[in-house]
Amino acid sequence: MRIKITKDQLNEIKETDSFKKLLFKYWDKFKPEVTPDILKLFSIERSFVTVFDLHRWLREYLGKERIQSIIKELFSKQDHKIDDCGGYDFDFTVDYVMDDGQVVMKILVDDVKGSVILIMTGGEMMNLRDARKDEDIGWEIDNEIEGCISDYFEKNLEDKTGVPFVFDNIEYTSDLE
Repeated sequence: MRIKITKDQLNEIKETDSFKKLLFKYWDKFKPEVTPDILKLFSIERSFVTVFDLHRWLREYLGKERIQSIIKELFSKQDHKIDDCGGYDFDFTVDYVMDDGQVVMKILVDDVKGSVILIMTGGEMMNLRDARKDEDIGWEIDNEIEGCISDYFEKNLEDKTGVPFVFDNIEYTSDLE
C-alpha cells in the first residue's frame, strides 16, 4: 500500500520531529514537565504543536516506570491541600486507579474544616460546608472546588507526567455524616 502526502504535510512531519527532539534536549537539561514558561518559550500557541502533543511526548520521554514512580509519589501523601486557589483553603484525599492510560480518581473533600473567603461579600470568611449549603452560592462553590482540584492535578500530575486524569466522583465529608 502506498500513501501519498503533500509537500506541506511532509514538511509538517519533519518540523514536528525536529521540535520533539529540541524539546527532549530541553528536558535533558532542565526539568521534564509542561509549564506555561515552556509554552511561551517554544511559542506553542502560535505553532502546529499542541499541549496534547507535549503531554504525549512527555510520556514518551519519561517512560512508563518513571511515570509510575512520579504518580506513586504524588499519591503517597494521605492528604492533599488547596490553599492557593482563589480564597479556598481545604484538604482532600484521593483514591485512584490507572485505567486505559489515564488516572481515574475518587476525591473526598474535607468541607467541615475547609474555608472560603467570599469576595462578593467583602472578604468574609465562611466555612466551606456552610458555603456549599447556601442556596444562592452553593452551586458556584461546588464548581470552584472542582476547578481548584482540577488545577491541582493538572499542575502536579498531568504537566509532570503527561498522563491525563478524570474524576470518577467528588464527595464531601459533610455529606457522609
